[in-house]
Amino acid sequence: MKKSHRAISLAAVCALILCAGCVPQKASETPASSAAPDSSAASSAAGSAFAASGPSEPVTLSYWATWDGGSADVVSDYDEKLCYQVAQEATGIDIQWIHPPQGQDKEQFNLLVVSDSLPDIIEYSWETNYPGGAEGAISSNIIIPLNDYIETDMPNYAAYLKKFPEVERMVLTDTSKHYCIPYIYTATPLDSAQWQDINGRVPAYETYIGLTIRQDWIEDLGLAMPVTLEDWYVTLRAFKEQKGAEAPLSITLPFLNETQAFASAYGIATGFYEDNRVVKFGPYEAAYRDYLAYLNRLYSEGLLDADFAIIDNKAFSAKVLSDKAGAWSGYVSTHLGVFHDQLHESDPNTRFYPVGITNPVLNEGDTLRYKQSSYPFRNAGAALTTSNQKIADSLRFLDYAWSVEGNTVLNWGVEGDSYEMKDGWPVFTDRIAHNPDGLSPTSAFEKIRKQNGPFPMDHQTRLISKGSYTTPESLRALTTWETTNGTEPGGLPPVTILPEESTQYASLYSEISTYVDEMKVKFIMGAASLDEFDVFHENLKNMGMEEVLKIQQSALERYYNR
Repeated sequence: MKKSHRAISLAAVCALILCAGCVPQKASETPASSAAPDSSAASSAAGSAFAASGPSEPVTLSYWATWDGGSADVVSDYDEKLCYQVAQEATGIDIQWIHPPQGQDKEQFNLLVVSDSLPDIIEYSWETNYPGGAEGAISSNIIIPLNDYIETDMPNYAAYLKKFPEVERMVLTDTSKHYCIPYIYTATPLDSAQWQDINGRVPAYETYIGLTIRQDWIEDLGLAMPVTLEDWYVTLRAFKEQKGAEAPLSITLPFLNETQAFASAYGIATGFYEDNRVVKFGPYEAAYRDYLAYLNRLYSEGLLDADFAIIDNKAFSAKVLSDKAGAWSGYVSTHLGVFHDQLHESDPNTRFYPVGITNPVLNEGDTLRYKQSSYPFRNAGAALTTSNQKIADSLRFLDYAWSVEGNTVLNWGVEGDSYEMKDGWPVFTDRIAHNPDGLSPTSAFEKIRKQNGPFPMDHQTRLISKGSYTTPESLRALTTWETTNGTEPGGLPPVTILPEESTQYASLYSEISTYVDEMKVKFIMGAASLDEFDVFHENLKNMGMEEVLKIQQSALERYYNR
């Protein structure tokens, strides 16, 4: 188990775990909404349980995994990450990591699965990157179903699925096969006064994109924050006429689609979405015309960025940072926090103050339904291959990340070393916050934890590891977008298209999506009259829209029957 390039002494790490008690009190012992992490012997007991049940002889497993975040910049393989050093020591299992070169994930994966030598574990997006999805990988004798092993070899994971049956539905195939140990995104409940461990966190429908507006301009003009579509029109006119904004609302076409802004006011989403278990497609709905008419009004009066259909991130950023835009849409980190910090670093006296704002409603008092939101299951996971001769050991290693101790280690590292508890919440130690080697907090943290992986990932690590969250408005924006932009994700759950349907679906939808994108731009810019909307709708029908919806509907019904 000792490897020459390990950065720290594992004996010291284990001592930190056992002595510091890095795992908080279980949620079952204290209500999740108020449970405060403690330093009891829980972590010691968990570690002892894993050690006691470990293999009597050394076990080595080969594990293929793509690079995570910026890991490749700070480690040569995952064996250098503190979290996996601890995991291997706790389970008594040695991992031999195999990483494809950055940028060659798909190419190397395709070569791997047709080779004569498969590693024991492959961590990848099976449903989206293998022909026929996970079922195809199983039928092709690449990976094995795990249904017969989870209950006996993964007690922590099995307990998690029982607690959150909606998660189990997401991670199953349509024939109810468990094919991987999944990436699940989780968060401490908003009503909790304390950070929660794996037992207290809940599956999170993450929102990270939304509308942002300059509060300083709102105050300068004596305006109230816009709420309705008409409020937005008045506000953007004021930005143009009184602030000289060249692009009062600057927004790229992808962000316009993804954020669900303006479309949600009309009760639709911008793509496929679910309406009481019925699949719908926003551009095929009558209300889509009203959505386009509103955007056309903004564009024709110079309130929507004239370059919205072609602008890239560099040009978009330049407009925001040079007072040419008063409202925009984008990522909370880059397009709110970083924008704020850049201007305030260059000019400490600037009044530039961006804040997140709720998507507009049609009428004051309306409740939005569809918002930008990712499902907790991130369509990736660790699967066991048909070459694996150590199934129980493999699942035991993966199950460590679903224990209280292991999940904390994978997300945070070791208490007293990489993080400490302050007022009930984990915060970085100086090893991360003020790294002695000069690494940024984000890079230093990459050496400690796994940012994305086959375990419940903690949203709190995202919040404090990003240097762009220095302004409190970033955190407020996330809460605003999550709680007020809608009640449901503006998209479909992780459904799967059957292999026999995929060719027809891909052929039809490829043409449809291209046509929709082209016509959306034309309608907004006035190159096509909205009087032609009925023709647009009929063209979609003739292109096979009904058949596409039928295929998606079948997929959704299979999803709910899992």
